[in-house]
Amino acid sequence: MKTSELTAPRAHDAVLHDRERLNLTGVSDVIRADEQELVLATDLGRLTVEGRELRICRFSQGTGELEAEGQVDALQYAGSGDDRSFWERLFG
Repeated sequence: MKTSELTAPRAHDAVLHDRERLNLTGVSDVIRADEQELVLATDLGRLTVEGRELRICRFSQGTGELEAEGQVDALQYAGSGDDRSFWERLFG
């Protein structure tokens, strides 16, 4: 098994500025994005951002950083990321 396959979850932070600018870390993928909803995969589960005139300004899958703008009405998490145990992730 390669060392690169044993990746630890990235830190996940969410900072909302005046309900208009959202900075996130720990984002692994953008599942869906439109003006009313962003659905994001994070290492801690799926994150849905609801609002109006939402747009992604910047996303780096390599670093897991995402910046979005628009009127943010709600942040909602679903799931808990990778539900496998440590040993299942380690030995596949």
